[in-house]
Amino acid sequence: MKLSMSAIKIADIIGPTLVIIVSFMILNAANTIRKRAVGTNVWYFLYWFAIAEFAFAVARSIGHIVQHILGSVNATTTWKFIAPYSGATNTITFVIVFVVTLLMVRSIRGFAEE
Repeated sequence: MKLSMSAIKIADIIGPTLVIIVSFMILNAANTIRKRAVGTNVWYFLYWFAIAEFAFAVARSIGHIVQHILGSVNATTTWKFIAPYSGATNTITFVIVFVVTLLMVRSIRGFAEE
């Protein structure tokens, strides 16, 4: 039983770490494309969307990693104190992703109607 739980914990640390790395790579690619395609709204949207998704990925991943680290050193009371802030940060970054998407949809609709 202990072996299977450690495999889950390892996967739950490696997975969020990979999410941070991949989202950073996407952010860099979006920034590069935005610099090349000056004046194109879609690329600005993708850049801001990548920023928002990167913030969400970091906030969520850090929460998962910190939870396992604190659990491994028997600091569960510390995690119980931090958990609501971690969840609130995740919610705020998710709302930011929504707002960026909503604003871009309205911008594209306005551009298409002209």
